[in-house]
Order: sequence, then structure tokens, then C-alpha cells
Amino acid sequence: MRLITFCTIVLAGLLASFTGAQAESICDSLPTDVFEGVAVVTALRHMPDQSVDYSPDYEVSRDLTHEDGTLVSEQPLGPARQVVYRVDCAIGQDTVFIVTNFEADNNVTVSIEYFFKGQPIFTQGHTMRPGKLVKLSAAGALAQSY
Repeated sequence: MRLITFCTIVLAGLLASFTGAQAESICDSLPTDVFEGVAVVTALRHMPDQSVDYSPDYEVSRDLTHEDGTLVSEQPLGPARQVVYRVDCAIGQDTVFIVTNFEADNNVTVSIEYFFKGQPIFTQGHTMRPGKLVKLSAAGALAQSY
């Protein structure tokens, strides 16, 4: 009976990997694990003449959320671009990066490269129109890397 159960789990895992199924959160597959690492944030501005400027007017803040989605704290990053992230699956906590484009006329692309145990594991990014914001989840990014 255990062999049948084991084979069923393995088959389900293989089918999920072949069909491209992806967890929305690393906690979907590792519900008791804790992940802590460094995220490196970079941004660039897309100029009308197709050139790129690496000093756009944007802001990144880091929020921790609980299981119910309430925010724990907000810490604006200012000029710092290397940030600690934490995902604690057991208590449903995730680090969410909120990126705001303050440019009046130009799109801004922000990339967040996640490092775990000193190794780069995944880069998550988004291009935003002027005045828009986007939320990027560490738990979502980690799910893409595992």
C-alpha cells in the first residue's frame, strides 16, 4: 500500500512538472519552512529616444504580511538596494516589495534578484507605466525557483 501511495505522489509530481503547473507560493509545497536571504533591487528608466537611464524616480518599500494579509511593518528602502527578505511558511509571513514609479513620462523596469544561502536563485521583475505601482512577493518568486 505504501508503494502505491509513493508511486502516486511521484506520478503527480511528474505530471505537474510536465504540464507547467507552478505553485503561487513556496509555502504551497513547503508549508513549514522558513526562507531568509538578500534581495538586490535594480531599476532603469526607458527614455523616449530608446536609451536607458539607471537613475529613475521610483521607490521600493518592504512589507511583511501575516496569513490574513495584514501588513506587519513598512520600511522604505530609500537609496539602499540590498534588502533582507523573509518568508516564514509556518506563520504565513511573506515579504512583499511594493514598487512605485514616480516618473511623469517614462516607464520604469524594476528587477529584484533573490539570493538564498548566498546563491542567486531567481530574478523577478516588472515594467511599470508612469504613476503606477506593483507588488512583488518573495514567496511567489521563491516558488518559481524551486
